[in-house]
Amino acid sequence: MNKDINLWLDILDKTKELLQTPACEENARAGLSAMLQDVKNMERMLTPKRRFALAFSGLTNVGKSTLLNALLGDTVAPMKNYPWSSTAVEYRYSADYEMLVPLEGFKTLHKKFDTATELLNELKNFSVEGSAYQTDKPLVVKIPNTLLQGDITIVDTPGFGATDGTSEAGEHDQILLDYLKKHAQDMRIFWIVKDNINELSVNFYKEHLSVLGLCSDLIVNLTDDFDEEFIREFEKHYRGAIGHTLKIHYVDAKSALLGTQKKSEKMLKKSGILELKNYLQAFSTPEGRISIVAENLCTLFQNIADFLYQTNSYTCEWLPTAWGTLQMLLEDSQNQELQQKFNILQGE
Repeated sequence: MNKDINLWLDILDKTKELLQTPACEENARAGLSAMLQDVKNMERMLTPKRRFALAFSGLTNVGKSTLLNALLGDTVAPMKNYPWSSTAVEYRYSADYEMLVPLEGFKTLHKKFDTATELLNELKNFSVEGSAYQTDKPLVVKIPNTLLQGDITIVDTPGFGATDGTSEAGEHDQILLDYLKKHAQDMRIFWIVKDNINELSVNFYKEHLSVLGLCSDLIVNLTDDFDEEFIREFEKHYRGAIGHTLKIHYVDAKSALLGTQKKSEKMLKKSGILELKNYLQAFSTPEGRISIVAENLCTLFQNIADFLYQTNSYTCEWLPTAWGTLQMLLEDSQNQELQQKFNILQGE
């Protein structure tokens, strides 16, 4: 483990200690303690046990597969307007088009294809409820894509609420939740919604993704052109329901995919897909994940300051030893913005 990661793990460790030992009123202390999960999520990003996974999750028919195809630069995720599978599909890098199909008895069927179209057709055959290959293990698809060249896996999870009519929706959904829980140590979840978040989608986030503590990002899949005014109105309308900690990404997935197919840089830039792709690319290296942790910590310190203000907890006192050590560690990080956000907690 390199020294930079060790420094940031020390920073996170002292941040946890700070949140666990404040001298303030009970309600404020409980609120600060609840923020510990955010810090634990950051620790997991820096200490993955296997290839780090970026899982895309949401209700059925929010445009998840369209978005993934735009990100991966090819139509390799089946797009249907109805529920089709309870199997997670993990996309990894390879110089060739390949598929690894899990079979019973810890066996794996390895298939190779000459083109993305051949792979997609095979994947469609697999991605049908009742398929002969249907298991509770993920299907692995390997493709030659630069986004996957780093140490990351992109996961297309089943749409929540999907069912084939022969099994209970709850059983189908449980397969999804079990998969997310199993890989919690090495995963970050991206919650995908349409531009009009309904109650069902909010409940899905609060009852499952938020409880898992793995979701720090929301992707809003837009159906029309969007601008700064739309973003302001969207956040004004929905922030109360989804909270203030999620980082929001705005993307027009349909236009992004069309721009990819037409090789139109103008369409890609306008769709918001390039910004999202750059953000995802950062997860592929330890240095990139450190930069995201630093950004997340800035947000956390600001959220702590806002929380103390909103709860009138002006007299909250921090454990001096934890405060002093954390301050020195932040100075060692040479991240000026993070130091400034931290100093706000002392009213500086």
